Amino acid sequence: GTLSLRAVEMFNRHPSACLLALKPCCLPPMVHAQRKEKFVIGSHSFLAKDVCVRGRWNKAKWTGMPREHVEAYFKKWGAHLFKGVDVADGAKSHTTIVVQNVHWQNVFIFAEHPWPPPEEPSEKETAQKGLENAKVPEAPAGDPPPAFGTLAPDGGMLKSIDGEPEAFKANPVYGPRI
Repeated sequence: GTLSLRAVEMFNRHPSACLLALKPCCLPPMVHAQRKEKFVIGSHSFLAKDVCVRGRWNKAKWTGMPREHVEAYFKKWGAHLFKGVDVADGAKSHTTIVVQNVHWQNVFIFAEHPWPPPEEPSEKETAQKGLENAKVPEAPAGDPPPAFGTLAPDGGMLKSIDGEPEAFKANPVYGPRI
């Protein structure tokens, strides 16, 4: 079912996933078609109703739509998965290898991205770039609010008019002080 979608999605999104060998085995359940869903993988999208069928295997017996009709849905499923595989500088192929004479689930999708993947910035470089682009809010005019645990001149906690310690009051720039 939808596990094949996740496999293609992972291959498309993660540069370190350099090879894909996929043999879809199941069609997505009918619930996706009933919800009128649209599947999107890579730059390809298609309607769930085009690949979902009523039926299931129960104790080695198929119950549902006649199996000869299901075969056409399965071929469409494989074609859509193949179209969803994104390989910018790589290669992909969609082929049939008969491994099951009784069934028609013999579609295979192979794809590859170049290796090694493009270098991603290190965590330190990413953090540094974030700091360079960060905007620090300006402090309000006047003295900054007292830090948590600041003592009043008499040795007690600073308190607001309503008796709550100042340290627990929210400040528009510094946020709640807890």
